[in-house]
Amino acid sequence: MNNILKDFKKNGVVKLKNFFTEQEIDLLSKRAEELANKKFEFLYLINKSKINGSFLSKPRFESIKNEILESCHDNELKIKSINSFVDFIQPILKKYSLKNYFIEELHAVFCENHEIHDDVLFDEVLSSVFFTDKVLNVYRELFQSDKLVYFGEGQIGNYNKPPCFGWHTDDMPNYKENTSEKTFQIRGAVFYHSEDVNSGGTKFLHGSHYYIRPSKLVKKIIKKILWNKNFNNTILNTRILLAKNYFPGRRDFILWDKRIMHSPWAVKLKKCPWLNLSPSIEKYFIQGSFPRFLAEKNSFPRSLGNLDIGRQSKALDAYVEFTSKRNDYEDNFKNKSKLLSQDFRSKLSSKNVIFNDYCIKNATT
Repeated sequence: MNNILKDFKKNGVVKLKNFFTEQEIDLLSKRAEELANKKFEFLYLINKSKINGSFLSKPRFESIKNEILESCHDNELKIKSINSFVDFIQPILKKYSLKNYFIEELHAVFCENHEIHDDVLFDEVLSSVFFTDKVLNVYRELFQSDKLVYFGEGQIGNYNKPPCFGWHTDDMPNYKENTSEKTFQIRGAVFYHSEDVNSGGTKFLHGSHYYIRPSKLVKKIIKKILWNKNFNNTILNTRILLAKNYFPGRRDFILWDKRIMHSPWAVKLKKCPWLNLSPSIEKYFIQGSFPRFLAEKNSFPRSLGNLDIGRQSKALDAYVEFTSKRNDYEDNFKNKSKLLSQDFRSKLSSKNVIFNDYCIKNATT
């Protein structure tokens, strides 16, 4: 574990190979499917508006466009599951001699529902995978603290969500401050449908959780001199930051400091699997045959479950307060009002986990 801690402190991310068992991942995948079936009337919505707003509006796709429109019966077609969607699309693609990768492109066009907010520490099945000493001890090792904090951000998450591209951070308020404070919150993620030989995974800007770019350091120094702005860094913590791709298998556990900059997709090139491309270039590998053939096939389907855990810190409190005001998170926390029960608090306490209920209470009052 010492090497894991050393790598995490330096890079802000670590991948634990084959951390989960096949049985745990099968259990997780099956439960996610059950929850999706329970929550959503359908996963895919096919209608004229979506069709006309997609690549199907191009003249070369006129025939397939008309055939799909006919299936809508001048209204709309709702499809319950990914298997049913594939069964619907595949014969049409075969009829017009279109390659199978168009299933992925049409998935991105018609996928309507994918966010599952069910809590991984509350749900009995999911907690049997996530709420274990094996999992929690990894967070304890990376925090170097026995006492953990849970603030309601653990869910089965994005169920077969279409790929998206672009750099972002999961903790904007603290990333903007860019202080050199040691890690105070970690996201642990499981890509429970993915294979490490495929494109997919995540792209991380190593060190961006803790270190500061030279250009940004200069700006902060100037602001300190001219306007007496806060300067809560050390010049020893400046470095050139480089990006690296991580391609997880379905059993792998990836953990990152939530301040780190990352892009939620990575292309794995066939001849140069080590090469890291800009997200602005990678998006062109999703549509069409070129340059798609240069890369390994995409992970499809592709789903993500996550467990966010913190340690007591003023910076964590600042994040929680900021998150509680985000309108796009409000429904998520409203759906978690059942976590406010004494039974759930006792469950967390049994493993020395403190429950910070600020976001949930704020969303339900």
